[in-house]
Amino acid sequence: MRICELYGHEGIQCTVAFDGQEVSFLPAPGEDCSNLIRNLRETPNTRGDNSIALSVDPKGWFYALPAQYHGSDLWAAMVEDEADWVDVYYEGLEFFYLEPQHLRSLQKLGRWKHVEEKIHRLEVTLNHQIKHYFALAPSRFRNHLFESIFNREFEGQFGMAGRNYDREYDLRNATQPDFLFTTAHENVAVEMKVKAKSSVSQVLKYALLALAVEKLYGYQRRHSLIILAPSTFSELWIERFGDVESLRIAMQGQAVEFFDRVRERFSGQEERFQDLVNTMEVSFLNYQQFEEFTRAQTTEFADEAGREMYSNMVDGMTQELRRRQLIP
Repeated sequence: MRICELYGHEGIQCTVAFDGQEVSFLPAPGEDCSNLIRNLRETPNTRGDNSIALSVDPKGWFYALPAQYHGSDLWAAMVEDEADWVDVYYEGLEFFYLEPQHLRSLQKLGRWKHVEEKIHRLEVTLNHQIKHYFALAPSRFRNHLFESIFNREFEGQFGMAGRNYDREYDLRNATQPDFLFTTAHENVAVEMKVKAKSSVSQVLKYALLALAVEKLYGYQRRHSLIILAPSTFSELWIERFGDVESLRIAMQGQAVEFFDRVRERFSGQEERFQDLVNTMEVSFLNYQQFEEFTRAQTTEFADEAGREMYSNMVDGMTQELRRRQLIP
């Protein structure tokens, strides 16, 4: 339930939006918040509530919410609660309902033993299992994971997008992220691969996803992409890219042609798309590293019961990754 949004950073242009109406200002370093509040109170909104409270997080990001939400978690006020682990289970069932061809192919295998072997090879079933991990594990583990991958701090609590992301971000099946995590000013997407190779166009789709998210919320964010796959980064590509910068050069070379296919929907946003191609952080994580990360988090639990419950979850994930021969 987006009430209002304010974005920007100390010393650069900031914009606050109320139900589609916006007011912009340029905060000076150390400026008294009351000056900004007076500006915001002049901005009407359809809720009929002009009483605005302003807060500043440790990184200097300014957030504005109607006074009745002041002191509450910004993300909880901006978006609906994410799906819990039970919802994730039903999302898995919904996938097979919407794409019954997977079930039809399984029926042709006959005996359950052969069906089970096939299910354990499907990328989508592993996707559902990892999504269960993120739904059940403490939300701070998401920040820990991202920080370990990108070697920088991530502020705020990340929400995990549910099955309605395509409609929410008006993607029209242009891209289907395996995972999308968001805070008020950060997006982290995850692309999973099990056996298939990836491509430059698939990575460009994540730049398009970033553009769609910004189009919905009306402001620029910081975007990151994690590619989760077996083995090494170079083996993921037919082109055998040696590093992210080699991949980025290829992305830049194909960006104009790619954007031409969606130009009508994103009219006037080609320059920002090019910016995203140039600036989106991309990093690689293999399944062995992911499994090691999940296991290392066991020490975060102070009580024995919590450690046991979490260990049971991680043990199941480890067993599944070994069954798929994704880790030794």
